[in-house]
Amino acid sequence: MFSFPSSNQPSTEFIHYQGQRPDFHAEFLRDVESGLSATPKNIPSRYFYDHTGSQLFEAICDLKDYYPTRTEFSILKELTPELVTRFHESVPIVELGAGSSTKTQVILSAFAARLGKVDYYPIDISPSILNSSGKRITRDIPEINYHGIAADYLEGLDLVRKLPGPKLYLWLGSSIGNFTPAASIRFLSQLRSALHPQDKLLIGLDMVKEESILLQAYNDSEGTTARFNLNLLDRINRELGGHFDLDRFRHRALYNREATRIEMYLVSTERQTVALEALNRRFTFEDGEPIHTENSQKYTPDLIQELLSQSGFHRESMWTDPRQWFSVVLASRS
Repeated sequence: MFSFPSSNQPSTEFIHYQGQRPDFHAEFLRDVESGLSATPKNIPSRYFYDHTGSQLFEAICDLKDYYPTRTEFSILKELTPELVTRFHESVPIVELGAGSSTKTQVILSAFAARLGKVDYYPIDISPSILNSSGKRITRDIPEINYHGIAADYLEGLDLVRKLPGPKLYLWLGSSIGNFTPAASIRFLSQLRSALHPQDKLLIGLDMVKEESILLQAYNDSEGTTARFNLNLLDRINRELGGHFDLDRFRHRALYNREATRIEMYLVSTERQTVALEALNRRFTFEDGEPIHTENSQKYTPDLIQELLSQSGFHRESMWTDPRQWFSVVLASRS
């Protein structure tokens, strides 16, 4: 049983929550075997984020071609003064998939300035990212009590739901877009069941826009997104004894207009067979055969409303940028 420290002093605490979670290596191996045995082949995007993958994603967020991070950041700077006034006392702030928490510092700074000490519970599967962001945030904002939770979403939520009183949940970066629409509704419904009646959710969602802008964002001119995608195969090599030759695969990102989403793939450039020592198996790839690695759903205002209503949420406020490229929504249980 885990318990959170109660202290009036700012602190940095990292909780590597295990709960009932299966061994990660076995889980990774099982998902890779299942995905490479399927038709079409796929690997879950959650495995992007080892140490190298997390660093590459942070680099993507700084790219000129990648608009979501800077657009969402501009919205957060505008909405935060209003958001803080919704709370009359300090509340725990919980963030799903926190990453480096760079954008979140705007919110944390405002809450600390107005309400004093703030308990911040970032949930992320990368302990190294939690460690580095924890050091930076507590240095820059001494009023923050930082409690990093190294876990996936549901494991982390199972822990923080035990905290008393109202909470503010953050799910930024349009991370919800990695889910299919049906899976998004299922997950938000699970999240709703973990929330208390007075809890609120601040969620970022990327919007449907001109196709050329989307394609440029996921096929950046510096090739950073390609390296991020290919690192998934390199991780399989490192951790599972894979024999993927990264030069024989290429990154592809395309826009599925009907589904309003970006789809990312790793495409075999020739017919080949790849051994995986941890499974004592070989997997055959045809020339041009893809491995589906990620979806990034794009939304319209109607799709956002449908998503919230079907998962039991009420939209309290919605903010967007002048070009309406990105939206941030404050929601509560309906």
